[in-house]
Amino acid sequence: MTGILSGSLLSPRSNDRPQSRLAQLHPDNPLCHTPPVDAHLQFAAALSEVFQRLDWIALGQHYCFEGGEDFFDEPARESLFEAQITFASEIVETLESGEFAGAGRSLYVGAALAELGPMLGETLLLDRKIEAFSLDNPETRELNRCMGEVASELGLELPLIQTIDLHDANLVSCDHVWMVSVLNDPEAFPALHDKLYEREGTDLAMNAGDLAADEERAIHLCARVLQSLASPGLLTTSDEEFPLVDHVAGDLELSLEALTDSFLSPLVEDPVRLWRVK
Repeated sequence: MTGILSGSLLSPRSNDRPQSRLAQLHPDNPLCHTPPVDAHLQFAAALSEVFQRLDWIALGQHYCFEGGEDFFDEPARESLFEAQITFASEIVETLESGEFAGAGRSLYVGAALAELGPMLGETLLLDRKIEAFSLDNPETRELNRCMGEVASELGLELPLIQTIDLHDANLVSCDHVWMVSVLNDPEAFPALHDKLYEREGTDLAMNAGDLAADEERAIHLCARVLQSLASPGLLTTSDEEFPLVDHVAGDLELSLEALTDSFLSPLVEDPVRLWRVK
């Protein structure tokens, strides 16, 4: 797979460079028997094409309060690309076990740049349906533009991010929920962001919003999402968000069991784990 991933985004792998997670998933690997090679080629091609089409300068400006033109330089893009493959691999391997094979559908809450790999992995490697929601902003519009172009060029059905309020969305049953860096988002939940990151009263605090209002909206969101999850279901969320999610799960008489050690999310580097919910 090195030929697919080499080029402007990734340099050819050297002998001492760790094998990429995508290569580990390749059918030539004796530990992996599915999915077929054409699905791997489609996944690698789709992810690479999206990365090459993205307006990284505009995305950097969106991510930074000022400037940001060099935020996504070549080393940052390479690191993000590898992180996408790692996340996609974790999700694919877990869902491939067959334990969470109810609805064949995943719900991505707050889908953005960091979620590209997992969403494409589920779609192209496992033929699963994706329901993705986020705010209407320059990042979401840019991702949808590129995903639409790549889908048309490669003849693939790729997921697009819906920009309606999740509170108004008709959530259908799913067996995987991805909710990473949502409840601690500084724009959507500024006061809750300060609390979950333990930044209240510090120089890093947002000092905005109302904590009671943020918590009420976050609890309502968690309840809606968890109620759409089949049992057993798979939940992907960050360690910072987990206490609130666990609280809501308890109110719904649901139990959560960690399936993985934590691994860092792309961009914001929040520790993330996969949880069994039942």
